[in-house]
Amino acid sequence: MRIQRLDLLRYGCFTDTHLELPVSDSDIHIVFGPNEAGKSTALSAIEDLLFGIANNSPYNFLHDYGSMRIGAVLENSGKTLEVRRRKGHRDTLLTADDVPIAGGNGVLTPFLAGADQIFFARMFSLDHERLSTGGREILEAQDEVGQMLFSAGAGLSGLRDRLKALTGEADGLWASRRAAHRKYYQALDRLDGAEKALREHTVTANKWQEIKLAYDDAREAYGALEKQIEDISSEQRKLSRIRRVYQDIKKITALEEEIAGLGEVVPLPEDARPKLEAAEREQRRQREAAGDERQLRQELLCGQRNAEARNRLQLVEGSTAIAEPAS
Repeated sequence: MRIQRLDLLRYGCFTDTHLELPVSDSDIHIVFGPNEAGKSTALSAIEDLLFGIANNSPYNFLHDYGSMRIGAVLENSGKTLEVRRRKGHRDTLLTADDVPIAGGNGVLTPFLAGADQIFFARMFSLDHERLSTGGREILEAQDEVGQMLFSAGAGLSGLRDRLKALTGEADGLWASRRAAHRKYYQALDRLDGAEKALREHTVTANKWQEIKLAYDDAREAYGALEKQIEDISSEQRKLSRIRRVYQDIKKITALEEEIAGLGEVVPLPEDARPKLEAAEREQRRQREAAGDERQLRQELLCGQRNAEARNRLQLVEGSTAIAEPAS
């Protein structure tokens, strides 16, 4: 990858500044200038363009975080890509029109050839502070580059890989910070679980005695409850029987009071029933005879009325016959 043009649009002390880096025979460009001219700012802009502007970037003293913009035209294997970068957490890689670029940071992958920010900073973005820090790390062999240089100088091949493997193995066994993947804490959890299960299933003499007393008390309470339930059920059955016969008893009581109100009952002779039935039959017969008599009287009355009507008709006809010859 090579940079054809670096656009310092709004970054640090720069505003709408463009650094053209055309192709030449040697294809090496030297940027020089006095102190505080912005050389380190331009170097930092390249790293921020490729990997994102840091949350606490110090280059917002002229342009606020929201308006900060870096851009560049990148070349790789005959292809060019013009991009811009804004500060933010997502969709920070933009097109030349300042809209999120399709594919996001993935479009830079072919241009970076697998380099991450740490590698890029060590190889292509060194400043005085990073050179001093790198020297100390080489002496202390605390990072990958330092370890590689120390291994080469000491004649110990594969030291970095071996240290990395041992560090990973040690981290998987134990660390001061608890983690589920560490075997020590896995074993500790199993031990705690086993001890808890053992305590839960261990019955001492005192605990057995407590359980036995509780069991006896529960049985006694259960018996008392059963007796109470039986008493209540018996009372309920008694009340149900009373409720069922209450109306009948009420009627019987009313009839007894009515009978008592009749006074002393005169005893009837033994043939009272046949006599009563004969009297009832005679009463019915007389009612029927009386009905027949009323019907006969009505019929006679009707006949008498008919005879009187015929007589009056004959009288009228006779008067009519006498009056006709006179006329």
